[in-house]
Order: sequence, then structure tokens, then C-alpha cells
Amino acid sequence: MNERPATVPFTPRSTTNCLDLAVMYCGRQLPTFLTLWSCAAVPSCALVYVLTYYYEFDLRLPMLVMYAATAILGGWLTAAVTPGIFHQLAVAGDAEETDDSTPSMLPGQYLTFAAFLLGGGLLALLLSPVSSLAGIRSELSLLTGVLLGIVLFARAVLFLWERGDRRIRVSRPVIAAIGMRIAVGFAPIVCLLFANGWTIFLAVVFAVVPGIPLAARYGFVAERACLTQLSRRLHHRGTDELIKSELGDLFLRLCGIGMFFCLLWVVLFFTLDVLCSLLFQTDILLGNLGELNIFSEQFWVFLATDPLLLTTLTGTALLAYPFVRIAWFLCYIDLRVRRDCWDLELSLSREAARLKETA
Repeated sequence: MNERPATVPFTPRSTTNCLDLAVMYCGRQLPTFLTLWSCAAVPSCALVYVLTYYYEFDLRLPMLVMYAATAILGGWLTAAVTPGIFHQLAVAGDAEETDDSTPSMLPGQYLTFAAFLLGGGLLALLLSPVSSLAGIRSELSLLTGVLLGIVLFARAVLFLWERGDRRIRVSRPVIAAIGMRIAVGFAPIVCLLFANGWTIFLAVVFAVVPGIPLAARYGFVAERACLTQLSRRLHHRGTDELIKSELGDLFLRLCGIGMFFCLLWVVLFFTLDVLCSLLFQTDILLGNLGELNIFSEQFWVFLATDPLLLTTLTGTALLAYPFVRIAWFLCYIDLRVRRDCWDLELSLSREAARLKETA
């Protein structure tokens, strides 16, 4: 990973400027984002594929998985970028004490390598259609094996990444923020998973109507946790009141970022679809359009139940998510700069810390 932190100028920005800077930032920190994406996408795609292929779940399952996965991935991303953006702005003496002792690496390396092989091997065996283990698809052992493979794979990748850069840690406040983010809309989405007929529409209404305002209000819980851990002065109660007073602006920004996410998601999905058709002769959606009438019921059943299609949608959605999540973080910075004169406050705090060190 690039050792030099990527700097972000603390200046007012529009939503499009935040999106543009987020794309540039993700490009510069690409190894970090690909690592975090793999930790979220591989388990999510494996879970979606197994449950839709063997247990015949439909489109509602990927919606639930993507919601939980984006909450977790968002917390990871925030924990990853915050130290790099604020590495020169933390107030001396305010940051929480951390344990910089380096544990023994030799046992950890062997355990990580074994977990990576075991987790990846379990996923490869259980997800293969020609696997001899496919006969246990109706048994609980299949799902147990997949979950074990997911846990081992994700933990191994995270462990290797933490060895490369120990400054980036997902602390307990960040984990609590992730849990709060999931809890905001988890109930209506779970209801959607078991709804039928007109109750599906009711579940969607209860998920979307209060969901977007709640997302705007509680959308910065991960930022608050990470900034508070870095320095207690970076986020305080006055900041929470400022966010509440700007909910209208944040709502419009969230809608604009959501539109960009949908566009990027579509582009990534169809790009992967074409590449799979050309390189692997595997049709996901476009190759099947000639066999299906888009106005027929069979076509819509295919869209809602095809395991490969749903898995691809999940993976590409998680690939597009880091760009909009960083843009949302930049919207937080813009809000603080425009309404709270954050750039001046941080400059004064940094200068005071410098004078204190030289005194």
C-alpha cells in the first residue's frame, strides 16, 4: 500500500466535487480499497450464491446481505481513511493511547496462511457445481461449511492487511457504529425477506420512507467514532447539533450520491457481464436476453432468482460502494468547513500543538 498518506484539502465542495475527489482518492489508495472490498464481497457473494442456488432464495436475500455488508464495509473504509486524512491534524495529547507493541509474527503468519487455505478451499469446494460435496446441499452442514469458510477467509485477509499497516484499526466504537448503522434499517429489510404479496410493498415503504432521513441523520456515526478515537476535539456534541440542523442539505446530497451509485453499479455490472461472456463464455444477463422475452413472467423470475446474476449484482454493488462512501465522508468534511469553520479550527489546533512541542 502507498506509505504516504493521501491529503484532502479542507475546502468547501459541492456534491459533484466530493464524488470527483472520492474517485481520485480511491484510485490512489486502490490496494486498500480492493483488500477491504474482497473481505466484504467474497463472503457476501458466497452467502448469496449458496442460499439462492441450494435454498432457492430470491432477490430479497441479496438486498439484506448488501445492506449488512455495506454497513460493515463503510465502517472499515472510514477507519482506513481517517488516519491518512487527519494524520497531521490530531491535537497533541488528545489521541487515545494505543498499544504499539508488536506481537510475535511467526505463529500469526502460519495461522493466517492455514486459515486462508482452509477458508478458500472450503469455499471453492462447496461452491463448485461439480463438487462431490454438492450432494449435501439440503443439509445444514453445507451452510455451516460455507460460513466457516467465509469467516476464515475474511479474518485471514484482514489479518494480513493489518500486518501491512498497523495504524489502521477497527476499534470498538467503530464496531458499535456499524451495529447502529445496521440496526437503523435491519428490521424492515428482514420483514421484506419473509413478506409475500402486498406486504412486500408495505415493507419497502417502511424501509425507504424513514430510511433515507435516518441515513442522513445517523450516516456519520462511523466518522464520529473514528474521529473521536483519533482526537477528542475532532467531533463533539456541537457537531451533532450541526448535523441535525443540516438534514435537508444532507438528504439532497444523499440522493445525488445514490444516483451516482446506481449509475456506477450498472456500468460495473454490464462491464463484468461482457467480460465474462468474452473471456469465459459465461452468460450472466445480456447473453440470456435472446432466449427470454423481457415482457414475459419467465424473464422477471430469472432476474429475481438466478444465482449467478444475483451474485454478480452483489459483488458489483460492493465494488461501487467505496466510491460513494468516501464521497459521503467528504460531504461531512464540507459540512464542517462551511458551517463550523473547521479548517480554521484545525489549523489553530495544529499550530498550538507545534508551539507546545517547541516550548
